[in-house]
Amino acid sequence: MREIQSKKEDQKKIKRKSKEDQKKIKRKSKENQRKKIKRKSKKEDQKKIKERRSKENQ
Repeated sequence: MREIQSKKEDQKKIKRKSKEDQKKIKRKSKENQRKKIKRKSKKEDQKKIKERRSKENQ
């Protein structure tokens, strides 16, 4: 009886851990996505500034 109960508890722990891991992975991927977008926008801003300066210099 105790063996069965302990097995069930172990399975629950494993399931909970996998859910937590999935949440962490999802959160990480969202963060990375945000960073990527931020970098892209920063690059675009730099490009615009560069173009503006070149126009001013001409």
